[in-house]
Amino acid sequence: MGEPFAPHLPLEICLQIFRSATEDRSSSLERFKLGPNEGYSHWEETKEYKDSLATKLALVKTCRDWNRFATPLLYEHITLSTVQQCELLLQNLTCKTYSQTSGIAGASSDYDYLSRFVSRLDLYWSDQERALELTARLCSFLPELHALVVSLVLRNGDEPSTLFNALPPHVHHLFWLRNGSGSIRDPEIPLSSFLSLLSDNPELGSISIPFEIKLPRDIQVPPNFRCPSVQTFVFRHATQVAAMSLLPKNAFPSLHFVNANYSFSETPSSPLLEFLSTHATKLSALGFNAGGDHRTSSPYGQLLRHLTGDGPPIAEVHVQLPNPTDFVWFQYVPGRPACVTTIGVHLAPPLRGGSRDCREAINMHMAVALPWTKTIRVMEAVDLDFYGCHNCITQDQLASPARWARNPIHVEDINGLALADFSSGLSALRGVSCRPVTCSCIPPRKDVSIVR
Repeated sequence: MGEPFAPHLPLEICLQIFRSATEDRSSSLERFKLGPNEGYSHWEETKEYKDSLATKLALVKTCRDWNRFATPLLYEHITLSTVQQCELLLQNLTCKTYSQTSGIAGASSDYDYLSRFVSRLDLYWSDQERALELTARLCSFLPELHALVVSLVLRNGDEPSTLFNALPPHVHHLFWLRNGSGSIRDPEIPLSSFLSLLSDNPELGSISIPFEIKLPRDIQVPPNFRCPSVQTFVFRHATQVAAMSLLPKNAFPSLHFVNANYSFSETPSSPLLEFLSTHATKLSALGFNAGGDHRTSSPYGQLLRHLTGDGPPIAEVHVQLPNPTDFVWFQYVPGRPACVTTIGVHLAPPLRGGSRDCREAINMHMAVALPWTKTIRVMEAVDLDFYGCHNCITQDQLASPARWARNPIHVEDINGLALADFSSGLSALRGVSCRPVTCSCIPPRKDVSIVR
């Protein structure tokens, strides 16, 4: 490590520069809040993640001063997938020698120097044998943890309360994903356990757990139960909706986002409608899965019709799209609700290698060429150059007069990166010009100009 380097800029500016240089655009929590929670239960190293980690490590190794600046960035968001990685992290977090020689003031004990930097922890366990135990142990060492994303299944004898009781006091986001490789069904939890999770974590703002909630025969709901911090509910089972519908009217005064992340029946889910009518007075966004056949997806259209009638004005609708043709059901919503200004498009997870191939890029273009709203948001970080290589797909989709836009439509990714602007049926697609693409998904095209 080099000699100390005295920067000529204030510390806050140096930290902001380092943070911008190490940003990982692919790690946003937004895709979990209003998108599928099961499709991303396995983790693949994205290019953005690798670049971000490499930059952080380079900054840490440059010199002593830069090490002090960059170490918090290196530890603030940690992603692990093996027991060995977890044990190494625990060893670093409990290393007294590091904190004693760091020379940083403010550590309240010998070993909390590094642990207090960790604000987000992502655990995608490849070995489920000790997953719950290690997850709970890690959480107990992280007093400033704000977000936990964990993919695991419970083994025989495991209890969800093991993790619930280990959550730090300042946790804001809890996304418990269902690991797709697990063969053991997640157990039910009593309503009292779920209410304890909410009341024992007064700063919890987003919650998603894979358990069904068992309702007792004699339900006794606390009349004054309130969770003012909860802003996002991801419902993974209909029983969760039914349970929360029993709570008093002002239980969730800050609720803005609801994600019905489970399959509906052929009729609108009455528990969901009951929950929304009781607790969603400030609801601004609704998310759900959409099937490929509008006849089976019609409950979603009926649900939107109900909400845009007497319900709160929903400004955003987020839909998981395994196939771009799944949007056909939206055409059957009478009048296309004027209050819906943003469509969030969640595509299926990448087919291989953690990155999109050309066929998936086609699906993305077909999905965004929908002139119904002011904004279309692709709920993931998009490679602008790769997206631009397939701009001709969007032009083909806009060829029909039925798809002409009455008002300008802005298309962006989850981080606000502009992908396209549509106006009066013409597309002003940003990025590189559409060039011939040699792949098995689409035939090469020539002489395709893009309106700038």
